[in-house]
Amino acid sequence: AFADPLGGVDPTETIDGVAISDMALFIGPNTHRYLPRFVDLCHRKPKRTSWNWGAFLFPQYWFAFRKMYREAVVTTIVSLIFPLLSYPLLSLLLSELPQTAGIYDLWVAIAEQTVKDPNFIPPFVLILACAGTALNLAFRVVCGLFADYIYMKHAVAAIKKISGDDEIEDRELYIRAGGSVNFFAAFIAMFATLQLSQLLSMLVF
Repeated sequence: AFADPLGGVDPTETIDGVAISDMALFIGPNTHRYLPRFVDLCHRKPKRTSWNWGAFLFPQYWFAFRKMYREAVVTTIVSLIFPLLSYPLLSLLLSELPQTAGIYDLWVAIAEQTVKDPNFIPPFVLILACAGTALNLAFRVVCGLFADYIYMKHAVAAIKKISGDDEIEDRELYIRAGGSVNFFAAFIAMFATLQLSQLLSMLVF
């Protein structure tokens, strides 16, 4: 599969009306991975799921890297919202427990404090933290399941828009420029996430 940039896909195949050659130009790196996934997704409608580890582990960075900027903004916002549910627990731990050297010491301190005061962590605070963790994980799973399908639809729409513009002379150049990857955008998404996360932490704590 790695020796074949098309990943074993028939060059005469189409993906939702888009030629494989155009789709390969748009994808850029890792065509051997995405083209077979796109063909599979296109042929087994209405099934729309596959699995994308990059989108599961780093959703906003992956979307930005693949130039899906609207999705990158949405996933950045969501990735900041769900952790907010854990802030009451973090605030409580920071205010009530001494500074610890590591995770093990932190768990020991929590256990000791809980023995002294069984109501040390109010149930609703613990429920909020668990809900935030569960929602964040569920969100990442959804991104992992549907990322390839979203990317396929994005690529098809972009290629068809370029192909339908009669004023564009060099289609291949525009398709290649409109797709491929953007390392700088992924870096910006990472920087924005870190800065916004720090800002929220300052506001809360």
